[in-house]
Amino acid sequence: MISIGTARAVAGAPPAATTVAYVLEPAGEGARITLRHTGFMSRETCVATCVGWETSFDELSRLISRGR
Repeated sequence: MISIGTARAVAGAPPAATTVAYVLEPAGEGARITLRHTGFMSRETCVATCVGWETSFDELSRLISRGR
């Protein structure tokens, strides 16, 4: 697992520090990324951040698919 730090004072970031970690694994001819974002102070912030990650990964998938 690779930890990429904490989020602080970033527009839209949770008010308290959180931790983002991810794992990259081979998956067929591509790769699978498993992301874990922890340390939220409230369920509401966690859910809102989850929606943000889903939107970001949807866009990443769209951009990668377009490049093939």
